[in-house]
Amino acid sequence: MAHTIKTWSRPAWSTPVVAVERSKDAKTGSVSVTHVSQQSCWTGCPLLNHGCYAETTGMQPFTTRRLNSSTIVRADTIARLEAAAVDRLSGRRQLRGHVVGDCRTATAAGIVGASYVRHTAKHGQRHWTYTHSWPTVPLRAWRGAHVVASIHTAQEARQARAQGYQVLALATGARHPTHAPYRDKQTRLKVLPCPAQFAPASGSEAVTCARCNICQDATVLKRAGCDAVAFQPDSLRKEIRT
Repeated sequence: MAHTIKTWSRPAWSTPVVAVERSKDAKTGSVSVTHVSQQSCWTGCPLLNHGCYAETTGMQPFTTRRLNSSTIVRADTIARLEAAAVDRLSGRRQLRGHVVGDCRTATAAGIVGASYVRHTAKHGQRHWTYTHSWPTVPLRAWRGAHVVASIHTAQEARQARAQGYQVLALATGARHPTHAPYRDKQTRLKVLPCPAQFAPASGSEAVTCARCNICQDATVLKRAGCDAVAFQPDSLRKEIRT
């Protein structure tokens, strides 16, 4: 079933999916990415129409609104279109799935997840994506894909792990107090802050997803003794790592 999302006033795009061979986004760096209509998102996502990065930050809302204007709204149809787009990528870069979008059903997750696995099989490049659908879509539904569960509370962390998810992403709602691991005041989870959310020191190169493996490798958080990778609101100005 489709759900209500913010609409685009211009003529509808024919497709709800865009795959980009090489992203120029300053945060992701040189990786391949997919953008998918929010009709693919879980209806219970707390950020849908309420401050989602894809609706508010930089130039991304323009792409999001255009994808949302597509008349294709079935989750499995959108998933097949995304899988076909991923299969057309070269596989020579890491793949960040769903800069916008998700898989709100187990069927859709299986279709998309299998395409991510095929992408990695081409040249060994890692892939990853984030999901708010973990309450109803267990990790096994993704057919071997590397998927990070987006959470907001300590209880959700426990529930997501019970669904099989090993890597968790916490939206903190506040600025990182340090670039080192810290205990989030609200949830009491020990978190590792996303390094891409800090400005580089003078003479240093900015950290991007292409140069980082926190979200792509489940062992990173474990070695750091952390429960989740933490993301502060993207609207906050980046501060130098301290």
